Amino acid sequence: MIRTANHSESSILSQYLAYPFDSDANFKKGLSDIVSLAGTNRSTDIPEDTIRSMRVFYFNRRSPSALIEAGRMDEIPNNKTICTDLNSASLTSSPTAPPRKKPWENEVDLSPS
Repeated sequence: MIRTANHSESSILSQYLAYPFDSDANFKKGLSDIVSLAGTNRSTDIPEDTIRSMRVFYFNRRSPSALIEAGRMDEIPNNKTICTDLNSASLTSSPTAPPRKKPWENEVDLSPS
């Protein structure tokens, strides 16, 4: 089991290292938006560890859809199979209370007391 986890981690790491961030239009647009919000003129003014964090964040957000496209849904974290069968148990009748009457439906005793 540990061998599979290590293989999976190394597979994800190799996918991350091979990912073409420089040619990904969505990543470049997001990076330029962040650069403009940071008040700098170029992405080279941002520290490399910050850019790496942005790449990791973007890759982690993008990778589940890439795994789905590749048909490797078993590698998506917290991905559970949801049963599509309906409940086959028979319906039981349970006693229900009659609906409550509205105030104007109640009989009011108007006789003098």
